[in-house]
Amino acid sequence: MFDFSISKLLLIGIVALVVIGPEKFPTVARNFGAWLGKMRRYMDTVRYELQQTIQTEDLHRLRGSLTQASNDLKSSVQAMTEDFRSALPTENSLLSDDGLEQISMVPTSMTTQPTFLIKKAHWISRKTAIPQWYKKQHRTRQKLLSAAARVQKYRPPTSSNG
Repeated sequence: MFDFSISKLLLIGIVALVVIGPEKFPTVARNFGAWLGKMRRYMDTVRYELQQTIQTEDLHRLRGSLTQASNDLKSSVQAMTEDFRSALPTENSLLSDDGLEQISMVPTSMTTQPTFLIKKAHWISRKTAIPQWYKKQHRTRQKLLSAAARVQKYRPPTSSNG
């Protein structure tokens, strides 16, 4: 912020000590330090708000360009879909002259879901994130009991004396 060397700051301190006096110098220095801290905090908040504003403007520009790109992509996909539909034969052209339908253009293997798309829940087989050896070493519970099982296990035996 300011370009002062140590010698210049020492000279300013000595002049202030002579002008202000040794009795008031500590309070003036303390007040000056507090004022300097407030000024630095204010400058930091202004800098932060300015950076936030710049980032917000950049995000709005980026959002506009992404929206434009998505609209362009959507229109090109729609155009390709229309071209594909126009290239496909119609239902009437699938019938031959003798009235028999031609074989479907879509293979039967495409109508069923491929096996690589079926997701299996392998993560369910993992019981917990804590290894079993750690549980055994630290004597944590291996199996959980329901409330009814706990009552039955730990209930004191009832006496038959009525």
